[in-house]
Amino acid sequence: ALADTLEPSGRVTSTVEPHRLCRWLQCCIHKIADSRYGGTKMTIKQCYQAMGADFEEISQRIPSEAMIRKFAVKFPEDKSFAELTKALEQGDVETAFRAAHTIKGLCLTLGFSHLTAPASELTELLRAGRLDGSEVLYGQLAQAYNRTVELLRAVD
Repeated sequence: ALADTLEPSGRVTSTVEPHRLCRWLQCCIHKIADSRYGGTKMTIKQCYQAMGADFEEISQRIPSEAMIRKFAVKFPEDKSFAELTKALEQGDVETAFRAAHTIKGLCLTLGFSHLTAPASELTELLRAGRLDGSEVLYGQLAQAYNRTVELLRAVD
């Protein structure tokens, strides 16, 4: 929900629950990707290159480019990132850990090396039952995640 606050200076500030902001940002990123690429699509290999992932490494494990594409473009449909966002907002360490661990596993499986490090760091922090420092790690993960989703949506 959106909450407005009147500051002593007379300025009104608004805050948004993180999971709602995440959904809104994902919609905006989708629109930006559509406008940025102007309907021009990229191959899955170009997508991996643009996101800084190692396409050759994933090609050794999944030898078919069509199969890599099939699984990679489904990544934005996974609900783990939304679950992570909501769990962190609610201070639910156990649910946040499971969601972060799932994201880490997906990134390792799909060869999204640029997402693996922030997902792993957040997973280990949450595994220890800690939330302190999760905001920074979540921010790093969210930035990389949103960029990945943006690029995947441009795959032909």
